[in-house]
Amino acid sequence: MISPQSTCTFLSLREIQISLSPNAIIVPYDTIQILPDTPTTIISLAGDPLYQDPYNNTLIVVLPPDPLPIPVAVITSPTSVGLCNPFTVSAELSTGNGGRAFVKYTWTMTPSNSVVDALLNSLTPTTSSFVVPENLPPGTYQISLVVQSIFAISAKTTITVVKQNFNAPDVTIPGPNPLYVRLQDETTLQTLINGIACQPAQIVLFTWVIIFFFLFFLLFYFFTFFLFFLK
Repeated sequence: MISPQSTCTFLSLREIQISLSPNAIIVPYDTIQILPDTPTTIISLAGDPLYQDPYNNTLIVVLPPDPLPIPVAVITSPTSVGLCNPFTVSAELSTGNGGRAFVKYTWTMTPSNSVVDALLNSLTPTTSSFVVPENLPPGTYQISLVVQSIFAISAKTTITVVKQNFNAPDVTIPGPNPLYVRLQDETTLQTLINGIACQPAQIVLFTWVIIFFFLFFLLFYFFTFFLFFLK
């Protein structure tokens, strides 16, 4: 239940800290039973000759953290896909579940067609990533994800993917979309690229466009203040 990779650390002669590994399957409100004689052996090895054994058959209830972590659903996927390219959709960057895989991943994709229906039917509640085949018809698709944590808290996100009717490479910027960054912070954006699957290797050139909205908001607030002043 707590996995072999979990560790026990003596904080004192009478305190043991159990650190669960990410692959532990124990969840809040599960119980751990201290087996008879096991604490006696452990404590005696720690050098406490005065130990008395009041813990036989004691149940320890695992409580959730306070405050509860809030999950954040994140979909990683290219937003524009070439005609002959498959592409990967992943929820691996979703957070807020104590470093573990989420209890449930619910995927939806619209509009529906035979390729979408077959794909969604192949997914299970534990599917965190999947590959959309190259025979997906061209069009604009909405892909939605709902993740559910071990604390029974859910989060949802949706992205738009355009399947082009011509061949083109796919470019993905991993991470949440939109990405919120404080003005004073430095941010690094990385790209993942897949070439045109049905053509030989190509050289891909990048053009970055940064849209800065600060001036727009400044003018908006100035205009609003001006109208208020005229009243």
